[in-house]
Amino acid sequence: MTEKVAIIYVNYLDEFGNVKIGGIETYITSLSNAFVKNNVTPIIFQPYYKNEVFHLNGIQIICLKVDNIDGILSEVPNYINSSDLIIFAGDQYSKKISTHKTICIQHGIYWDLPLEKSGIRGFLLQYKLIEMIYRLKRFKSVISNFNNSDYKVCVDYNFINWLRTITNVNNEETITVIPNFSKCIDKKAVADKLNTKRDKLKILFARRFEEYRGVNLFLNIAEKLVNIYPNVEIHFAGSGPGKEKIECLIKKFPDRVFITKYESSEVLSFTSQYDISVIPSIGSEGTSLSAIEAMSSATCVVSSNVGGLTNIIIDGYNGYICQPTEDSFFKRISMLIDNPEKIKETSEVAYNLAISSFSLTRWEKSWINLYNMVKNEK
Repeated sequence: MTEKVAIIYVNYLDEFGNVKIGGIETYITSLSNAFVKNNVTPIIFQPYYKNEVFHLNGIQIICLKVDNIDGILSEVPNYINSSDLIIFAGDQYSKKISTHKTICIQHGIYWDLPLEKSGIRGFLLQYKLIEMIYRLKRFKSVISNFNNSDYKVCVDYNFINWLRTITNVNNEETITVIPNFSKCIDKKAVADKLNTKRDKLKILFARRFEEYRGVNLFLNIAEKLVNIYPNVEIHFAGSGPGKEKIECLIKKFPDRVFITKYESSEVLSFTSQYDISVIPSIGSEGTSLSAIEAMSSATCVVSSNVGGLTNIIIDGYNGYICQPTEDSFFKRISMLIDNPEKIKETSEVAYNLAISSFSLTRWEKSWINLYNMVKNEK
């Protein structure tokens, strides 16, 4: 009997049947490929505006015209066996079910962003007691969703430590930490990169142009940097609501600031063109794929001290950690521009650490070991 695994997520494909650009979507694709390599057939399920089945790179995606995850779960038994597993690709969609063993994936703390202060809810949240009740209700929902699944995968230790401060964790044996991952460029390419002197120092912001990803924070820093350092270029790679503000900066510095893009399959060759990769998240961050991809391409990471970033960056060793403020990031990046040998040193260490701790091979092995353990659990 062919082993199958159902992977459930709300929006893996867009309305045109294309895989969306994002960390969780990349994670689902990589997890599906890992299962295929190990003779397990993955089937991805998602709610959709119509019933349709897609096949992308040998992976089946079943889109169902249902309103929610409950609607998906009612159909999943028609496609998999009772002995097969169900994986919730985001813990917030996890449901308690008795028909199949389940695993949910916790991608990091996502409720640490400032509370919205507009509208009626914003008005009520001005009162500390109401704000406290609101936060406690949110915490209860997070914990309940997480505990709905039989087994859990966390991408960082930040969430587990938060969980321990909020509640008693009586089933830690069901929780596995598997940090995020990346392929790595080859050692010859690293040597060529680190031993080549460049006229321009190139800084990369490769993530969604969202407030919580730090785009507004970095825009002000970018303007200061190009004003002060004539040899610096700033490249923004991505999309999102912050694009107009970036375009305004490009108008001021058309030969120094750029918006670019790349295919996910080209991420390492793309990232390796840069000297510094900036990860200025102000919230909602696990073990950042952007940070690990930068390490894997021997690019110096400058990140905020938010979420799971502190699980992968040791300040001054394999990258640099900053407060999520303009002043902190500006001082740190300026120091690196003035001391390019530090960029080389930390980039080399970061690359070696990525190979040993954050490689795709290691990540795949961890997942398959967990899968086999859950399948064989009585």
